[in-house]
Amino acid sequence: MSRVYKAHDAILDRSVALKVTRTEAPEFAPLMLRREARILSRLAPHPGIIHVYEAGAIEGRAFIGMEYLPSSLDSVLFRYPKGLPSAHAMAMGIDVARALGHAHAHGVIHRDVKPGSVLLDDAQRSVRLSDFNLATMVDAESGTANSGPNGTPKYMAPEQREGLPIGPSADVYALGVTLRELLLGSDEDELDRLPDNIAACIREATAADPASRFPDGRAFARALHAISIPGESAALQRNPTA
Repeated sequence: MSRVYKAHDAILDRSVALKVTRTEAPEFAPLMLRREARILSRLAPHPGIIHVYEAGAIEGRAFIGMEYLPSSLDSVLFRYPKGLPSAHAMAMGIDVARALGHAHAHGVIHRDVKPGSVLLDDAQRSVRLSDFNLATMVDAESGTANSGPNGTPKYMAPEQREGLPIGPSADVYALGVTLRELLLGSDEDELDRLPDNIAACIREATAADPASRFPDGRAFARALHAISIPGESAALQRNPTA
């Protein structure tokens, strides 16, 4: 429903990511983009979530001007088909889990966490969670939200694939699948290659039963931090090219 361009802000002299609804998009597309902008504004500021600079509409096409980051975890996985070093992958997983925890604490479920939704800066030392176009608010009474539009099947929790109400643990499931992929690459089904404590953590995050998972991003981040590999500098842990 939208395209994302690298653009130049001539007034502030900086690169930005400009997300614009397509001319052929359904009528509700501008509403969804404005909703995404409001959700990102609600979550700002947070070091692990993409920054929004401006939102508006031109000739009926909605737009969001956002922080520009040059690559995503998809590109990192392309370079490391057998997985990243454990310390690097775990550090990134912790950062994304903390960003999700922040969103969950503000009543937001992302619904489409995957490698392509995690962007990296030039030095690949910090990550930003992006693509909140499918994000939704949790109902205050039930603590859940509708599954809504489909996400990306590989990363969707079972209850989301079945169209059932979802909670923050659906995002935990998606991040668990993403982290498994970061650690193991194309061999992601071979959890026995990982240390037992890391494998157990991923199994809990990706449990079929939502009640058996970590309840939200903060809980997942705490568990990952507790088992993260010591002895690496923070800079090295956040730089998969080091």
